[in-house]
Amino acid sequence: MLWPEGRVDGEYDTPAQWDRLVMLLEAGIRGGRDGSPRAPPSVMLHFDNVAKNELRFNLPYPSARYDKDGCVVETSYPWTMEWRDEAPNIMGSEEDLHEGFPPTVEGQAAFLRAAREVVEGVPEGRGRGVIYRAPERIAVEGVDSHWESAALFDFEGKSLPGLNALADEALAR
Repeated sequence: MLWPEGRVDGEYDTPAQWDRLVMLLEAGIRGGRDGSPRAPPSVMLHFDNVAKNELRFNLPYPSARYDKDGCVVETSYPWTMEWRDEAPNIMGSEEDLHEGFPPTVEGQAAFLRAAREVVEGVPEGRGRGVIYRAPERIAVEGVDSHWESAALFDFEGKSLPGLNALADEALAR
């Protein structure tokens, strides 16, 4: 969001600043709808850095209150803490991990199954899916990747079980 006008963290976490953010969001929604009146765009509220425990509340609540579908977007989880290139990994420290989900092939798949369960638990079928961030971004010769430890493919390009955790969801619909 436009900073500092739309910023709402730290010293900017004030009622007046939240009012500014709402004003910016409403203006953006109006602009999108005015620009495409015959096919108005969908509006998505994005919760950033939400832990699994918070997700169980943060996904169903707005779906019920505002009668809207919800999905988990831009999620990812490391299958390793190693890397094969010169680019530092986006998820490369213990701080990036969630309790109960080690940075292993099995831990990544378990994390995605847990995210899928949260989505499937949204009342009235309003949970729409899990969209993974950078599933293909492995490093290849001449191209580094900041996401290789959280990709859904290993360093050699072989698919990991986390991919099946998401595929199971797609097949169930």
